[in-house]
Order: sequence, then structure tokens, then C-alpha cells
Amino acid sequence: MIQSSPLIPQANSLRDLIHDALKSRDGLALPEYINLIASYEGDPDVRASALLRIAEQNPFASHIVVGVISGLALNNLPNAREFARSLINAPMDRDKDLILARAYSLLAEHPPIDPQDVPTIVRGYSHPYDCVREATQRAIKFIPMQSAVLLRDEIAKMPRSRSLAELTERLDSDLAYKLDRLPSFEFKDLPETQSKAKKARPTPPEKPRKVVKKVSTQSLRRETPSIRDSRARRATPSSDATTFTEPKPNLSQPLQTLRPPPISPLQTLPEYMSLSPEHLNNICQSASDATRFIYALGELVNRYGTDVAVPHSGRFVFFACQPDYPREIFEQVSGRIFGKR
Repeated sequence: MIQSSPLIPQANSLRDLIHDALKSRDGLALPEYINLIASYEGDPDVRASALLRIAEQNPFASHIVVGVISGLALNNLPNAREFARSLINAPMDRDKDLILARAYSLLAEHPPIDPQDVPTIVRGYSHPYDCVREATQRAIKFIPMQSAVLLRDEIAKMPRSRSLAELTERLDSDLAYKLDRLPSFEFKDLPETQSKAKKARPTPPEKPRKVVKKVSTQSLRRETPSIRDSRARRATPSSDATTFTEPKPNLSQPLQTLRPPPISPLQTLPEYMSLSPEHLNNICQSASDATRFIYALGELVNRYGTDVAVPHSGRFVFFACQPDYPREIFEQVSGRIFGKR
């Protein structure tokens, strides 16, 4: 039985899941269907065909079509590039600017870049729609180094123009930054290794201990009260001179290591606490809205630390740039990732 969210019923197989998704007209449940179908372990051709049919049934629902594009790309399903090209080559529609933005960004950020898509990526870089242009430029900024080199080499073969010159300059700047991020340095022996390599020094012989002569009780009895009082006055310091004695450390007890204070967990929803790590990771990779993405990422950070957030940093920046996003939980996760507690 396939694990599902509260928005959709339980399905016994991929076939039942696809059947329920194609029959559903719920705009909130369809993104959940898309995530489950895209991340299922069945036949990739069957899953890709089902996702494309969902997009054909909802061509004007931007969040559904964008979810289909992301599901195809993030799960390496076939026909992802072909579907993006078909959306781009269709007649322009201002109401589909979000769909076009995701299609252009897929061609740029999904490795490896196909050389035949380079002219299309260049068109997206200077597209008349602001949403499409910004999404394409953001995708180009975060593409891997190998894809950036291929894109720059293919642009060099095209006729020169002002937009191409600007794009080439930006690619060169990004490549230079990525190459200079880690300075070259030589590994040196750690202090522990050096201390072990040194020759052991001979231990000096122990000095004989001084034997303190004990005073017998009989001699104390012979002393008169006046003699004892004079000795006590000489041994007592004056009232105006204060002496400080430094306490000696007790070496018989082991030293306590300092530990940082515990970090309070991030705020998450109960339905995310019961999900498996694979399901949370799939949500982070294919979520089409900022709320589901950030709560799934916050749950992963609670369980495994901030290192798990590194693969999802690009989508974190993407959702943080959107006008409507849950600011409070985004600030909590951002503070945890970048060291602010």
C-alpha cells in the first residue's frame, strides 16, 4: 500500500494511484498525487506518461503544470525536456508566465544542457515577461560548472549581440568566482602527529621528599600561654594587608569538557514528523509551494542537522524570493543553516 497524505486516499498500487489522480479535480490534492507518482519506484515511462496526462487535463492551473515539470526533472523521468520545449514553443500567454518560467529554467538548470536548447535559453535570458526572464537568469547563475562552460562555448558560436555579450560576461564572472572559492593550501602535520614523532625525553629522577619533624605534644604542654599567644600574633597577618592564595587544581578528578547548550528544534507540523526521510527528501525536491517545502526541510534539519539542507539550497533561495511565503519558519531555518541561533 502506498503511503499518502491526508488529502488523498490510500492506493494499493501505482495503477490505482494514477487512476485516482486522473479522476481527481481537487486543486490541493493534485500536487500530492504528482509528488507520489513522480517519486514512486515503478516504471519511469508509465509515471512520466501519467504526469503528462495530468498536465493536459489542467493546462491553465499553473501550480499543477509547474509541479509536473519539477516532478519530471527532479526524478529524472523521460520527456522532461520535450515537455518543456512544447510549452515554450506554444503561443505566448500572459496567464502562463509561471509555467513558461519553470520550462525555461528546466532547460538551463537540468544537466546536461542540450546544445540545441542554447538559443532557447538565450531567449529566456532576455524574455519580455519579467517572471520568465528572472527565473532564467537565476537558473543560469546556479548551474554546475560543466554546464556553464558548455553554455559559454555554445554562445561563442552564435552571432554577437548585446544580450549575448552580457550573458557571456556573466558566465565568465560566475566561473571565475567558482574557481576562486577554495584557495590552494598544503596539508601539514597535526600537532598530535608532531608530538608523537618527537623523541621521548628522559624523565628526571624524583627528588627526595622532605621529612617534616613533628612536634611532640609534650613540648606544646611546656609552653606557657604567653608564648603561644605571641606566636599566634606573629602568624596572623595584619588587618590592613590582605593576602590572596590561588587554589591548587585537583588533578585527581577528570576535567569536564564544555558542551554547547542544546539547540531548540525547529517548528514543524505533526504530519511531517511521521514521514520517512525519503518522503521528506522527495517533498523538498518536488514541492511546488513554499510551505510544504520549508516544513519538510525543517523536519530534515531537526533530525539530521544542517548538512542535509545543502542539496536543497537552490530551491530554498527560489522560494525565499517569492512574494508569498511563510516568513517565520523560513527565518528559523535560515538562521539554523547559517549559524544564527
